[in-house]
Amino acid sequence: MKNKILFILLIILVLSGYSYAQTCGNNVIEKGEECEINDIGNASCSDYGFQGGSLTCKGCVLDTNDCISPVYPSGKFISGNSSDMGLSLTPLDIALIVAVIVIIVGSVLYIRHNG
Repeated sequence: MKNKILFILLIILVLSGYSYAQTCGNNVIEKGEECEINDIGNASCSDYGFQGGSLTCKGCVLDTNDCISPVYPSGKFISGNSSDMGLSLTPLDIALIVAVIVIIVGSVLYIRHNG
């Protein structure tokens, strides 16, 4: 019975991630999306603490690679690459991580139960 529940949860998680992946690129900024390919909404580099530059959209996530950072007292610019500043996960990434965890836990429980 536990395996059936885990399997059903896995299917739900994978399908919810799949439906999200299908909406990216439809020219409508929807829940879970920061932007669309040619539409960043009203967002700008300055909204994210940069001096200026060009904010772009990659995979329905805002990309600050082309933003210009403010000059700090050292006189050096800081890279505009937001991916270097921390972990950024989309809902699809989270769904896939959870699905892998569910598969691993389900497999361990199955092996323990069935020897």
